[in-house]
Amino acid sequence: MSRPRTIAALVNSNILPSSVELLTFHNRVHGLTSRIDKLLLEVQKLEDKRTTYLAVLSAVRRIPLDVLGEIFALLIPRDLTVHDRAALLRLGQVCRSWRAAMFQERSVWSGLVLRACVCFRLGKLRLERAHGTEYDSIIQWYGRAGGYRKRLTYTASERCPCHIGKRCEATHPTVVRLLRQGPELHHFTLQLAGLNCLRQWLQCMDPSPTSESSGAPSSPSSAVADPWRSLRSLSLLFSRRLHPTSQHSDVPTTSYFAQFPKVTTFRLDLPEGDSYGETVGSLVQRLHIAPDFLGRLTSFTLKWDWGIRLLDTLTHCVALDSFTLDLGTNRFLVNTDSIDNIDKWRATPLSLPFLREFRLRQGGGDILEYLAMPLLRTLDLELVDAQNHSDTACVDISRFLKRCELTTTLQNLRICGITGLDGTAFIHLPILSALKSLELDSSKVHSYHFDIDDWDGTPNRDRQLFPVMTEFRLLNLRRSILSLSPEISYLLERARAEHCTVTVSYTDGPYPSESSLQRLVPSDRSPSITVRVIGSKFTDTVKAIGKI
Repeated sequence: MSRPRTIAALVNSNILPSSVELLTFHNRVHGLTSRIDKLLLEVQKLEDKRTTYLAVLSAVRRIPLDVLGEIFALLIPRDLTVHDRAALLRLGQVCRSWRAAMFQERSVWSGLVLRACVCFRLGKLRLERAHGTEYDSIIQWYGRAGGYRKRLTYTASERCPCHIGKRCEATHPTVVRLLRQGPELHHFTLQLAGLNCLRQWLQCMDPSPTSESSGAPSSPSSAVADPWRSLRSLSLLFSRRLHPTSQHSDVPTTSYFAQFPKVTTFRLDLPEGDSYGETVGSLVQRLHIAPDFLGRLTSFTLKWDWGIRLLDTLTHCVALDSFTLDLGTNRFLVNTDSIDNIDKWRATPLSLPFLREFRLRQGGGDILEYLAMPLLRTLDLELVDAQNHSDTACVDISRFLKRCELTTTLQNLRICGITGLDGTAFIHLPILSALKSLELDSSKVHSYHFDIDDWDGTPNRDRQLFPVMTEFRLLNLRRSILSLSPEISYLLERARAEHCTVTVSYTDGPYPSESSLQRLVPSDRSPSITVRVIGSKFTDTVKAIGKI
């Protein structure tokens, strides 16, 4: 009988084990597996306990409540719907410190959005009870904002049921009561379906005893101190496509705006011009914006595609400091504009003598031909397809800057949406000796080349197009092997050593490395220009920061 082999002999050799030896090793493996499982379970328990202790040491617990509140304010919308309010309250249920931060951050309680309800289906008693509860909860909500400026937005349906004989959504009982009896509001946004709804709203706001009740209790001092009358900022938004039965109303003998509060900041979104029947001026005629109302405005935001009648309206805006215009189209003029009216404004452009900021949203540069802004400091243009070639846009901008004598005073310029030849845009502008900030934003361009539009080639001519520029932003560039080459070359040609921050963002495409972009800077200037690429899932940002 052979002697049994030791475990070491089997482990350290390639000998085939016997059946008894196989059983021994199976038992040993099973025992080790059981020990490992027990130890892994113990490790998991220790990991869980360590995670719990690390949570106590987490830097999150050391975040000051005011900083935590600012984070909450960034997480949620500025103005809260009923669902947003529920989300905010859930944040406060995480722990005591989060709840304290939520209540300490006044801004998150300052803006609300109310939508049209279906309360016309309820009986009178249930209606009053439902809106009474809603009003009380909103007052309690605003109370947490303390002295922070409060905002309210009311959004009605695009098709108000008043056109079929039901209660007009403009007469929402809670909104009417808030504007007559609630806390003081800094800004109110009212979105309605048409002029009929506006008339219903103004009747609700009329403090006279003969006005419609609308379900809101009267207040003895409402004519003097109600939130509606004390408003200084207001937005009136009409549905872009008017319902046929909501657009017709008689031309009023007095302006609707005579019943508006004396606001200084106003936004007006008119419906699309082709959605209104009859003539192009029919809605404008019925709306009848009073000259004294326009004369008080210092900030005006307008959505308008009704043609050159805009200039007749702006004639009364003598105190404007900031004006934002959304044309919603690539051309300013419409087919119904008269040639005589066009020639009149071309010969004598409309002067906005105190305007310092002009922003164009969805439009063409041709509107600049009809405007004069001698004190302008900020020009912001978002161009749309048909008139946004770099050559055309620069011609319009250059003529405007020279005619208004802004080449030595303009400080901020933004041009968005221009295109070029095969992705290359040529920026020909006059020397802007006071320009501090330049932003070019286009997903159809991979590089920009700069030159002075009237340079005659004289060698001694000062070619510093933007001599004092300190902020240069190139956004949504197409990626190319030419990334930043012409732009940095231009900056290196500047004679003055002005500190300039260059921020570049790219659309999707080939990913440039920091080293490849840094090589664009000559070695003798490398210490003054540093390129840093910050990557993200969809885009990345390149920042070149230095004393150029």
